[in-house]
Amino acid sequence: MKYLLLSLLTLLAGQAAARSFTVTPAHAVAGEEITIAYAPAGGPLAGSRQITGVIYLCDGDAWRADDLDMTPRDTAWVATYRLPADAVLLACKFHGDGGAWDSGTRWSHYGHFVLHREGEQLVSRPGAYLHWGLLRYPPLERYAVPGFTRPEEGIEDNVMRMWVTNEYRHFPASRETLSYFAAKTLEKLEPGQHAGSYLQDIDYILSLPAAAERSLLRAAETCKTILKDERRAREIEAIILQRFPDGQLAREREGLRVHLLKDPDEKERAVIAYMKRFPPRAFAADAPYTRPIVTAVLLYRNTQRGDRELLFEYLPVLPASIFPELYYRLVQLPLQHQMKTPAELMPLSTALRDEMQRRAADPAGRLRDAARVYSPREWARENLRRNAGYFLTHADLLHRAGENAAALETLEPIKEFHAKNSTFNDLYARLLSANGYHHLVVPFIEASTREDAATPAMLDTLRAAFLREHPGGDFDARVAALRSPAYVERFEERLKASLIKKKIDPFELEDMHGKRVSLEALRGKIVVLDFWATWCAPCKAALPGMQVAVDRYRDHPGVAFYFISTLEHDPGYKAAVRAFIASKGYALEVLFDNADPATGKHGALYHAYARPLGMNGIPHKAIIDGEGFLRWSSSGYHGNPLELANEITFLVNYLVEENKSK
Repeated sequence: MKYLLLSLLTLLAGQAAARSFTVTPAHAVAGEEITIAYAPAGGPLAGSRQITGVIYLCDGDAWRADDLDMTPRDTAWVATYRLPADAVLLACKFHGDGGAWDSGTRWSHYGHFVLHREGEQLVSRPGAYLHWGLLRYPPLERYAVPGFTRPEEGIEDNVMRMWVTNEYRHFPASRETLSYFAAKTLEKLEPGQHAGSYLQDIDYILSLPAAAERSLLRAAETCKTILKDERRAREIEAIILQRFPDGQLAREREGLRVHLLKDPDEKERAVIAYMKRFPPRAFAADAPYTRPIVTAVLLYRNTQRGDRELLFEYLPVLPASIFPELYYRLVQLPLQHQMKTPAELMPLSTALRDEMQRRAADPAGRLRDAARVYSPREWARENLRRNAGYFLTHADLLHRAGENAAALETLEPIKEFHAKNSTFNDLYARLLSANGYHHLVVPFIEASTREDAATPAMLDTLRAAFLREHPGGDFDARVAALRSPAYVERFEERLKASLIKKKIDPFELEDMHGKRVSLEALRGKIVVLDFWATWCAPCKAALPGMQVAVDRYRDHPGVAFYFISTLEHDPGYKAAVRAFIASKGYALEVLFDNADPATGKHGALYHAYARPLGMNGIPHKAIIDGEGFLRWSSSGYHGNPLELANEITFLVNYLVEENKSK
């Protein structure tokens, strides 16, 4: 009966999807080879020049993913694949050009039941029914494959109920592993109507002498989140700790205990014991407290003691989620604040980079992100995307060490993630030149300029090349012409939409030469303000772009730029500000924020303007028109000095023209 029902369901699904997705033979059998065909015509991927595929495989309780090697054949793309012996269900998702993807529609999802041979019979296995529903039910798809189904293509509540009913009818033993998912489904459909059934399932699981820990954990979770019975949940958790003293729950409890330890030496000893007792590779997912407790100890060891031995020992077994913070704290920050030399940082950067790369090819997937289901190729790309910023830093270190070939090789795989990152583009252009690819430098800088993703140094290179070919030519016009009309239109419309008009109180501040500057005295001018501090890395990173904007209006009598030094902590901040501006060769008008009368700290104007400007930190930029109204306010810095300069230029020009029309 189960086989007949599955055959009928598979046939109906196959007929609905026949024009797009087929599996041959029609009865896919675990352990055997199948052929998958996808015809994109008439669907979201119609016209795509390249089709890639991912196959998701369910073993009845959990999902994993693999890549499909698709090849074009007539009007379809085809792949052969040998199903694993434990698969009960498969589903396919296809990707085309420009990020488009296709997993079917509500009535023709690209899924297929997998049968198993028992002698001469073909039979289904537990989990197939319920997971086929979860896969296509967006409210609960996180328990299957998140992102597989578009919300508008998901099945309806009553259809999901049918799959739950079928699972329990044909596979009563599924109650052990799947009752929690069934309860989540029923509770969404009919809140509070099935408590008795949930309790029966929990009693059944507890009665099993060899119930898996994950089943008991799900029973406890049912008590907590659905039945709201904390007492019963604690009773089940006590059973779990007794049966699985070194299991997942014990790991989480010990992680919390270690996390709360205050003494760093005690925490270090506890973390070492924790890692030995609960090796990450023994578990399917990262524990909530593994990252913070292990990171804290490794950072303490390295920064306070200069000891990297424990770090190098743990690198091969640390969860992927730990690496970003480690690299940022141990490499990027010391480099940024010149706490260590590039040569001192290189060994650690190399070790972390090498481990990140090794994770990209992690076949077991144990140390991946548990929140998503990745195929090997998807994980390799996701790993690169997540760590692209760290690979950029490593390439910079290689460049400083004179290893330019290795630096360029490090940048190539992450190029797609940094198309609009001027820091990346600047280094990439320098490396092209350093490696002898001089003919590629100017075209690359022109391509970067089209996206406002060039640095002043890149523009200097472009200017020199332009003037060699066109002595006395208009370089600014050339740069403006590089930006496509469509891009400029979107750029300008976005900025016009961000304009506001709000009354703002005037200020009076002291400049670097002791002169008082009053906003009231600037009435009639467009005034650009930049709130910054010497300790603020994004603030300082934005200054080259602001210098470009300042230079454009150097001789304009109706425009003034002021850089307000604020929130400085050092008592000698004025001297530090002067020294910083001089060391960079900036020609910027700096004003010092007043002391706050309530606290005595340097930041009175910042706090006075925080509410009207919507400031929640620095850097923050604002533009005030000739009548004293606040017209634009923006927090943060997005990494592209040319884009920033062009934003300020457009807004200032817009307000200048507005003044003329009055």
